[in-house]
Amino acid sequence: HRATSKNNLERHENSHFEDKDPRKKKYECGICGNVCNDPSALTRHKRIHEDVTELQRPYPCTKCNKRFRIKSHLDTHMNIH
Repeated sequence: HRATSKNNLERHENSHFEDKDPRKKKYECGICGNVCNDPSALTRHKRIHEDVTELQRPYPCTKCNKRFRIKSHLDTHMNIH
């Protein structure tokens, strides 16, 4: 992840740690139960459940079932395998 500002970096870093504060609202995926700390993160997460056509994401990973709209995103993803 490349943050474009200090605030974005802090928000990204904090997204990796579960927030134990019960006063903060949680946003849960109705499909898999994944919990996000803000509604925009839940919206991004829900995209993994969409029925994606080859035209929408023409670059498939040969190691898993992920597909990408942009080839450079696939190239970056391949580094995790």
